[in-house]
Amino acid sequence: MTHFSPRTGLTKFLGSTLTHGPLRYTFGISYGWGVGLALRLLHPAFHDLCVKARNEAVEEQTAASA
Repeated sequence: MTHFSPRTGLTKFLGSTLTHGPLRYTFGISYGWGVGLALRLLHPAFHDLCVKARNEAVEEQTAASA
């Protein structure tokens, strides 16, 4: 899961889940705009992957609610 700043469009949170039997762990890290900017500039392929995942999730939610 990835959260983006609505104002800047930069990533501000990266998270994931891990399931082991009946247990599900959810964990993540949030960070300031400087890290989000560094991800966009220094690792554009990763940033683009995050944007693509967000767009697909939004499309799935839109299709499910229609």
